[in-house]
Amino acid sequence: MPREIEDYEEVKIFIQDVTEQIQYHPIRTEIKEELLSHIEDRVEEYENNGENRDDAVKNAVIQMGKPVDIGISLNSVRKTKDNWWGIGLGIFAILLAIIGNVREWSDQGFGIHGLFSSFYLPIGIILLLLFYLKGYEILVRKTKVIGYFLCGIISLEVLTLLIRKSTTIYNLDFPVTIWSKLFSPAIIGAMLLIMVPLIVISIYGIRQKGKLAIAMSFAIMLLLLVLSGFQLGFSIVTNELIAIIAFVIILGIMIASNVLNGKKKQLWLWYSIGIVVLFGGYVSVNNKGLSSVSYNLARCFEPESVDHGTLSYAYDSITIRDLLSKAKPFGSVMLTQEEWNVIQAKSDDDDTRNITYDVAKNDNVLNLALPQHYNRNYRIAYWIVKYGWCVGCLLVMVIATLYISLVTMASKIMNQLARMLAITCSISLLLQFIFYLLSNMGYLYGNSVNLPLISDGMCSIVVNMVMFGVILGAYRYDHVWNNWDYKLIYYSVKH
Repeated sequence: MPREIEDYEEVKIFIQDVTEQIQYHPIRTEIKEELLSHIEDRVEEYENNGENRDDAVKNAVIQMGKPVDIGISLNSVRKTKDNWWGIGLGIFAILLAIIGNVREWSDQGFGIHGLFSSFYLPIGIILLLLFYLKGYEILVRKTKVIGYFLCGIISLEVLTLLIRKSTTIYNLDFPVTIWSKLFSPAIIGAMLLIMVPLIVISIYGIRQKGKLAIAMSFAIMLLLLVLSGFQLGFSIVTNELIAIIAFVIILGIMIASNVLNGKKKQLWLWYSIGIVVLFGGYVSVNNKGLSSVSYNLARCFEPESVDHGTLSYAYDSITIRDLLSKAKPFGSVMLTQEEWNVIQAKSDDDDTRNITYDVAKNDNVLNLALPQHYNRNYRIAYWIVKYGWCVGCLLVMVIATLYISLVTMASKIMNQLARMLAITCSISLLLQFIFYLLSNMGYLYGNSVNLPLISDGMCSIVVNMVMFGVILGAYRYDHVWNNWDYKLIYYSVKH
């Protein structure tokens, strides 16, 4: 039985010398297989001319050319694609996040709060680098693990619900703080955001059965929505709606781009039914009092029409609108005591925060004038009120460019799965920015939302850094020249 081509020492050395010149490791296997194929073709030609196999292999390797030169040439063609524009904007966003954390430290002290909240930022940066370098490759190779992970998350939520119900029914003593930490709105919202790209990866494996993929994805999303509603006591979380919108958009893109196989009319029909069921479920889950969709819509567009105590989101929206109406093209807003009394009078309770100084004197006074947690929840509004509309709008344009460039970058990826995954993450980031911008204009729906990569948000920083890393990693992994002309490169090197 003749030896395999790749078992010959000459071939091993040749392949090793070529692949060692390739900086991007994930494509080394592909190049190795392509080179072996060409060597086998040459060996077959020499054997047909009467040479024995050993001589045929030696001659075939010699005729391939200098391995180092070939490797360098292949590396120049198949180099990784780093989007330095996107990376540069990402670094800019991280710097803003660091500055924001320092500002919040200065307001709340360099104590446990500052140390704890800022702990998430370096973790997020480390995860960004990890997913940029290895994230896409790990995700697409571990589709079964992702499936198990989704099942595990659902099972965990069901189990915790059973435990919570049992502790209530049987009056068991269980620390309430554990539930508030593990299933806070921030954690549940962040979890739902990261579930969407995982669902995309999972259904991509069954894309040949388009209707099944659509039905399964909507079923998983609806189940996560209902379970999350139980965990949160059916209170509206803005990231919940963002996750739903991002999911609906990417699924529509997968149908329009022929990623999901099947008759188009039937796929769109299933898709439409799924949207009705999903949003119907969303409205049904969130239908109680202050957590109802109707109440939150009223609070978003007409905050004075609902309860608006000084610590409520409605009062925050009223205050933001009033302060923005007084903002100048340049420079800080100046409030007299009388003007501030007018704003405070709009509160429907007695918990007022009397100010006896102009807003512009120092940040501590401005902190009192702006809504609570303004460094986190109302950073854009703060920029406008503190520095004027021109400076604030310029910063908004720069940040908007970051998120829009991520969507553009994702849409240019040639690899189908990488493109769908990157678009999903970029849409999630863009939608968070849009909802954050609306809340900073005085139109807040649900609870507060974070400005991705920039505002403090603890676990949201980690999740958004991961999604940003996945986008850059998918773009980096993608290679436009997938059907490269080996002979053209080979002859250009040899001659």
